[in-house]
Amino acid sequence: MKLNPITKKRIQRFKSIKRAYYSLWIFVILYTLSLFSNFIANDYPLYVSFNGKGYYPVLFDYPKSEFYPDGDKTLTNFKDLKSHEVYEKDSSNYMIFPLIPFGYQENIPVKELNAPIRLVLNVATEPKIATIDIKSDLTIRKIRGKEQFFNEDQKLKKKPITDFISISTELKQAIKNRFDNKNSTEIQFKELLNKTPIIVKLRTYETRDDKPSKIRLYIQKEDENNNNQYVEEIIYFTNLQPVSNTPKIFKILSPEQKSDVLKNLEKRVTVFNDAIYLENNGVSYKFSFDKTDVFYPYGYIKGHPCGLDEAGRDVLTQLIYAFRISISFGILLVVFTITLGILFGSIQGYFGGKVDLFGQRLIEIWSALPFLYIMILLGDSLGRSFTLLLIVYGVLNWIGISYYMRAEFLRLRKTSYVEAAKCLGLSNFTIMKKHILPNALVPIITFFPFMLVGAIGALAALDYLGFGLPFGTPSFGELLRQAQGTPSAWWLILYPSVALFVIMLLGTMIGDGIRAAFDPRKFNKIE
Repeated sequence: MKLNPITKKRIQRFKSIKRAYYSLWIFVILYTLSLFSNFIANDYPLYVSFNGKGYYPVLFDYPKSEFYPDGDKTLTNFKDLKSHEVYEKDSSNYMIFPLIPFGYQENIPVKELNAPIRLVLNVATEPKIATIDIKSDLTIRKIRGKEQFFNEDQKLKKKPITDFISISTELKQAIKNRFDNKNSTEIQFKELLNKTPIIVKLRTYETRDDKPSKIRLYIQKEDENNNNQYVEEIIYFTNLQPVSNTPKIFKILSPEQKSDVLKNLEKRVTVFNDAIYLENNGVSYKFSFDKTDVFYPYGYIKGHPCGLDEAGRDVLTQLIYAFRISISFGILLVVFTITLGILFGSIQGYFGGKVDLFGQRLIEIWSALPFLYIMILLGDSLGRSFTLLLIVYGVLNWIGISYYMRAEFLRLRKTSYVEAAKCLGLSNFTIMKKHILPNALVPIITFFPFMLVGAIGALAALDYLGFGLPFGTPSFGELLRQAQGTPSAWWLILYPSVALFVIMLLGTMIGDGIRAAFDPRKFNKIE
């Protein structure tokens, strides 16, 4: 294609604006690379050698029946195949994965992250507690934990509790309120048991249909009232090495007890286990085992430099595919919008009169349609899709371009070369296409980069609001929406924001350079 001198001069002007020229090259290179995203980031191998045959999963789909003896027609998960015995039995089998071996829809299991898991050993003294059921006449009906406070041969049943425990007036009134079926809050009293200070507790009581026939008292020694106070909290790595120094509790326990604690701690790495109780020097200790589990979203970890989103998907992979989808959507939308704007604007401007008047009234009505409401309505009825969003946004976004094209055609249709073309008998379509349109495209070309930036930003905003691309499609807006739900996941805010900033900065600098190159006033001088 031979360029005319004016176009060549404009290209030279654009090249002289270095920031715009370099931005264009960076933008083109990044977008070109993103078109090969499947070969850069994918959970499908580039090549598989299996039993002497070669496969290209990144290009073609292969059912499980191709690899498994009892396989069906569903698609093969090649990462599962890699660890299967049918693959491992032949040492010559191998797979070549892309540079980033994760797909944009792949949910990475926690067990594959190799995340630093910490174990926590909580040690607490276990207080000695006994329960005593009493009747309304304060006689003992039943006692549990007797050995903690009384002699084994001591007879307690059917005897008044006042024979063993001093009962204060306040405690007697609290007991009476419960037997009278009155609502009562939890309360405790300091009493004496054989001259030993104890705590007597009554739990919360709510009115019932029938009056109670017994009331339960909880007793424990006063110096053990600080129930569940941790003596020590020790953090371990998964190799059972404590983060701090040797736990103090281990200096008290016997070797057998220490071994029992460590076995249960090691067991907690894989499964949940209950607390254990050990007694030493007359003191009962409760050992409970906790683990700092990994939850999504998860930040930087080896193999995932940009972290993972709330579904366990690699954020870097999401950004690569989101870049491709955003730019592709923006280019298609701008081309579609410009095409419709040129079509309607040129017809109005060239023919004028009633065509222009009638067309302007229709455009005013069309411009009043609410895009977001239409998108919500169609999305609910037809489902969210790339094509639907492109068409709906496109048919409502061409109006601004039509105004510029209408103005250009109104101005150029009266020029001498157009009048000459009419005199030569050329058709209206030929005149519009070959004589007016090439001269009317200058504002459209200068608007293109800015419209592209606007389209990318609009897509991100719609995805953020939940009215854009289908769920699961990589998108800057979707990552930012996840970040709103998890403000602590800073990587879901930082990386998509930086990517959007770079795209819009490149587009703006390119547009500024094109506008300057197509503006003749800056380069013309009156000699």
